[in-house]
Amino acid sequence: MNSPDGKLARKMAHENYNLLFGLIEHRIAAGLTQQDVANSLGISQQAVAKFESMDNDPRLSTISQYALAINALVTHQISDALPKKVKKSSVR
Repeated sequence: MNSPDGKLARKMAHENYNLLFGLIEHRIAAGLTQQDVANSLGISQQAVAKFESMDNDPRLSTISQYALAINALVTHQISDALPKKVKKSSVR
């Protein structure tokens, strides 16, 4: 799958993985357990474990709630997926 769409899909999947992995690293660095996060959010430790599983596809609101519970700021960035083609100048 080397099409531009395939490359973009792989890049986006990689970025999603990095986001989730970064949140987990932040939780651990803060000295918080899954149970601590669960208590803060009013959910079970199992629900936190499911959120942290790499096959999870959480909603943005869930990511935000988790980030708040671990005192993390999640930011979003939008960029062009593919480089723009340079137009040739009509100046001769």
